[in-house]
Amino acid sequence: MAPQQTWRRGVHRGVRSMITVAATLAVALASGAAVATGAAPPMTLYVLDDTGVGSLAPGTGKLTSLADSHGGYDIAASGPMLFVTRNYDGTVVAVPKTGGAPTVIASGLEVPEAIAARGDTVYVGEWRTGRVLAFPAAGGAARVVAEGIDRPRGITVIDSTLYVSDYGAGRIVAIPAAGGSPRVVTTGLSGPRGITAKGETLFIAEFGRDQIVSVPAAGGAATTVATGLSDPRGISAIGSTVYVSEYGYASPRILSVPASGGTPTTVFTYPPPATNSPLALVAAPSPRASCTGSVCLPSR
Repeated sequence: MAPQQTWRRGVHRGVRSMITVAATLAVALASGAAVATGAAPPMTLYVLDDTGVGSLAPGTGKLTSLADSHGGYDIAASGPMLFVTRNYDGTVVAVPKTGGAPTVIASGLEVPEAIAARGDTVYVGEWRTGRVLAFPAAGGAARVVAEGIDRPRGITVIDSTLYVSDYGAGRIVAIPAAGGSPRVVTTGLSGPRGITAKGETLFIAEFGRDQIVSVPAAGGAATTVATGLSDPRGISAIGSTVYVSEYGYASPRILSVPASGGTPTTVFTYPPPATNSPLALVAAPSPRASCTGSVCLPSR
């Protein structure tokens, strides 16, 4: 066969290969399925406990320390960074997902506890003042989003709306991220703490009843997802699974629960003696993967 014909066949094969890949991605995007390459785990649990921040890949049984951050309360993730509220000194710190020393991005806050992050903005609930604030993720001046919340202890974001655990009032409220008056989503909860979202459904760690409940983001009554927990605090949903940090002093652990409801499964148990317990957690894509929509490719 002539060299020119061989070259042309090689080009044709390359074009067909590119068309096949493009078609696969198009089908995945249309169906909502994930397309992933590389050996990176699809997601990592980032855990805030009494000693600092760690990472846990479900199935490995190994919690890896990323940073010391004593006095933390809640944790959020956005892009390559993690964000932690420290209520003991009134600060918010940023920690790389790959590990490193915490960097203060906000200070002088009045007992910051709840935190969420979306894009380049971090949202923080002040326990003492009942305010929800917004900060640039890189650090900068605060913007007041809402006031009058009775001890905000959990925040999650859906599109341009914040959903806040109003701990003292036993309810969940929705607030425009740009600022505005709270709208009541549900009431009658007993000590709502951590809150997360999957689609248009909210999942709440109900501290007072040791259970997980779900609520439509549009509003409505709570539905029980899991019961019999011991001091549930942090909560994060990804895929069809809800992860929960159980602070209970007898056997502090990380649990997974089907989003549709069911029996909790232990993902990780802190070894005795129980001198360290998980306060909060967030499930996020591995820092070694770059994802756009439902398509994940290895970062370079």
